[in-house]
Amino acid sequence: MQHLHNYNSEADQTLGGFFALALVDPSVGLRMGGTYETAPVTGANILSIVKELCLSDQAYYFGPKEIIGQEADPAVTTEAESFGFGAGPNLTDTVLGTVVWRLSHAYSARNFLNMLMANREFDLYMFTNNSVEVVYYDEHGVTYSAISNAKSNKDAKITGGFTTMYKSFEGLIPVEFGVKQADLKNDVKFVIAEPTVTLVVPATCSTIGRKRFTKLAASAGSMTFATDPANACLDWYCTNADGSALPATGKGSFNSLTATLTLPSTLAAGKYVYKIFCLNATGVKGEVFIEVLVN
Repeated sequence: MQHLHNYNSEADQTLGGFFALALVDPSVGLRMGGTYETAPVTGANILSIVKELCLSDQAYYFGPKEIIGQEADPAVTTEAESFGFGAGPNLTDTVLGTVVWRLSHAYSARNFLNMLMANREFDLYMFTNNSVEVVYYDEHGVTYSAISNAKSNKDAKITGGFTTMYKSFEGLIPVEFGVKQADLKNDVKFVIAEPTVTLVVPATCSTIGRKRFTKLAASAGSMTFATDPANACLDWYCTNADGSALPATGKGSFNSLTATLTLPSTLAAGKYVYKIFCLNATGVKGEVFIEVLVN
């Protein structure tokens, strides 16, 4: 006999949808109930673990503002024939599950969708508001279908998504509680450290997301950026504050290989604002605005 929790419980507070999704590289070997860096993997810490994996290019994570998942009733298979005096074939413990996922930023996710079309292997961690259900690529035969990126409404942004399917030979997927709704938000990001500067001086009134510096007009200066902790596997970019490309002249130049902003001696007196950001392969971003006062 199995336990029946036929009373008010945490499960009664579970909403009918998936509000976050993590796709984890199976080679990591992450398993609910197993260990990760000597710590037991539970519902209480699984979100922090998958977010950490995102920083090292080993997982993708979509939070409540980026994805929504809806699962239909699972298809429970039956035996091929009916024996004895039963009204029909007996049920098996094989379940076929289908989850339809919708992406908020579908158009910018085309490379990710192309990867699914190439049948990339992932273990799926599917989060409700207070629980997680996991299907493993090798164990549950995860497949993808219904990749969409429709342009169907000229007055709305492009929508899209994908569908995941799995097969369980042990009945319904186990549920692990302990997930906190507040932790579902996608707050995975790189922290950009204080830049290494040459002939540029930190100024007052800097904030966490906006750093201020001064430079004498007669001198050339440079600023080299890195993350904290350091990560050598990032792509670096520099744009104007609004995200547009730097002009060819008049504002300096940026070397994306060394993450170095060079400020020439020819910069006219005034205030210059730059947006510095970095990205890894799974879409995790770090960002800071740099304000340089030339006088």
